[in-house]
Amino acid sequence: MCTLSRGYFGSPVQNAMSHWESNGLISVRPHLVDSTEECHNAAKFVQVAGHIGDFRVASDYNTIYKLLHENETACAEIEAYRQFTTDCVRPFTAKVHKIVTIENERYIELENLLSKFKNPSIMDIKLGSRTHRESDVYKTTPFNNLYEKMVSIRPQEPTIEERVSEQITQMRYKTFIDRITTSYDVGYRIEGVQIAELPEFQPRCKLIGTINQARRIFNLFFKSNLALINRFHEKILDLRDCFEKSVYFSCHDAVGTSLLLVRDELGQVGVWLIDFAKNSPALNSQPLTHRGLWMLGNGEDGVLDGIDNLAILLESYYCL
Repeated sequence: MCTLSRGYFGSPVQNAMSHWESNGLISVRPHLVDSTEECHNAAKFVQVAGHIGDFRVASDYNTIYKLLHENETACAEIEAYRQFTTDCVRPFTAKVHKIVTIENERYIELENLLSKFKNPSIMDIKLGSRTHRESDVYKTTPFNNLYEKMVSIRPQEPTIEERVSEQITQMRYKTFIDRITTSYDVGYRIEGVQIAELPEFQPRCKLIGTINQARRIFNLFFKSNLALINRFHEKILDLRDCFEKSVYFSCHDAVGTSLLLVRDELGQVGVWLIDFAKNSPALNSQPLTHRGLWMLGNGEDGVLDGIDNLAILLESYYCL
C-alpha cells in the first residue's frame, strides 16, 4: 500500500517544509560566490538544461541552492528529498542539507555533484516516454511563448487554428517535444550536454530525433572508450536495480526526472537522478512499474523503459 504525503495536494510550501523546520534545517542566507568567482570557477557548477537562474552556488562550491517556486512543484521536490533520506535510491541522488532564505526567496541546499570533478563533461538525459504531468491534460490555457518555441523548432508543425491564434497549451507543447525527440520511442532523450574536449559543441537537443543522431552525441561524450562505457553501464544497472526497489518510486511517477552523467579528466564518473519537482503521487494503490504505455489515470511514465534502452545502447558498443 502506498502512503501519500499531503505535501503534494496543493499545500503551501511552508506546510511542505514542516519536516525541515522540526529538524532545525531552516537557515538564513548562506555565503554565495560573486560574479568574479563564478568566472574563474565555471567548471565547479555547470547547468546544461533547465531553467536558467534557478540555481545559486555556495562560496566553497560544495553545495548549490535550487530555487523553490511558491507552487505545488516546490512541495513535490521537498517531499521527494525528504523521502529519499530513507530510500534505496539515496546513493543516486544529491544529498540534501536544509532550506535557506536568500533575498527573501526559499532555496533547497543540495550537494554540488560536480564539486569533486576536474574539468567535467556532463550530459543531462530526460527520462520517460512522457514528460507531461497527468494534470497537464486538464490545463487548457494557451500560451504564445510555447507556440513560438514550437515554431522555432519545427515551423511546419502548427495547425491552421494554432497559426491563427499563435498559442498552444502546455500539453500540446510537451507531447510535441516527446514525439519529435527520442522520448516517445525509447523513453529518454538528450536534454543537454557539455563536453570538456569540445567546448564549442552545443547541439540543439530538441532536434535530436533518432537513435542514430543520439548515438553520435553519445560517441563524443564517451569518446568511444569501451572502458569508460563499461563503468557508466555498471552504474546505470546499479541505479536501475535501486529504482525498481524504491518505495518512493513505487508510489510516485518520475515525470521530469533526468539522469545526470558526469566524467572528468581524472577518470572519475558519476550517475545520478536529478529534478523531482514534477513528480506526482500514484492515484491508486497499485505500485507503478515505470514501464509500458501511459494511459490517463495509470500514472506510468516509461522511465524504466528508458533506463533499459539506455543500458541496451551502452551494451551495443561491445558489438560494433
